[in-house]
Amino acid sequence: MGDVDFNELTAILIDSARRTFRELIRRFVGERFYAFGLWTEPLYSFVAPTLNTEEALLRSARDYHERSPQIPIGDLACSLRWNPGDFEVHRRSDVTLFDPQLDNAFSHAAKILNDIIRSGGDAEFDEFHSRLDNVLYTSLAALDSEGTFGICDDRNSCIANIWIGDRSDEEAVEAASRLNPAQAVEMYRRQIQRGREIGEEWFRRQRLMGPESASGGS
Repeated sequence: MGDVDFNELTAILIDSARRTFRELIRRFVGERFYAFGLWTEPLYSFVAPTLNTEEALLRSARDYHERSPQIPIGDLACSLRWNPGDFEVHRRSDVTLFDPQLDNAFSHAAKILNDIIRSGGDAEFDEFHSRLDNVLYTSLAALDSEGTFGICDDRNSCIANIWIGDRSDEEAVEAASRLNPAQAVEMYRRQIQRGREIGEEWFRRQRLMGPESASGGS
C-alpha cells in the first residue's frame, strides 16, 4: 500500500525502540518503573518513547504541589499517574525521537495518509491507518516478549501501551488490553478511574472556594 514497507518499518521501530529504551532505563537505575510505551498522534507523523517511574511521578506531583499547595501530593500523584504528558521522559527536552531514519519513515507515512484524506478514500485510509497502528503494537509486543519491560518488580503492576494525543481513557484501557496481562489492565482501569475522580473532586472544590484558593492564596 503506497510505497511503505510495513514489515521493514516494524523492524526499524523494534531496533530503534530497543536501543532507546535500554538507554532510558539506564538513566533511571534504582527507580521503580510502572509505565512504558510509544507516544504518537492520530496520523502517526512521529513516534516517540515515553516511560515513567514511581519516583518520577512523585517528583512531578511535588512540582504541581508548589503551584497548588492546597492539593495533597498523594492526590496529585493519583491524578497524574496515567497522564503521559506528565511522564518525566515525555516532558524532557533531551529525549528525542528514536533516530532520523524512523522519523523520516513515519513522516512519509503520515503524508500518504493526508493524501488519502484529501482524495476522499475512506476505505483506503482505514486500511492504511490500521496497518500503521499494527506496526506500533507489534513492535511494543516484540520488545515485551524479549523482556525489555521485565525490569518491573511485577509485570502485573506495569503497563506497556500506545498513547495517542486525543485518545479517551476508555480507548487507552482498550489499547492496553492488547499488550498486557488481564490483571495489569484491570489495575490500569481502576487507577485511571480513581485519578479522574480525584481530579474532578478538586476541580469542584476549587470552584466552590473561589480563585484565591485555586491559586493557593490566603
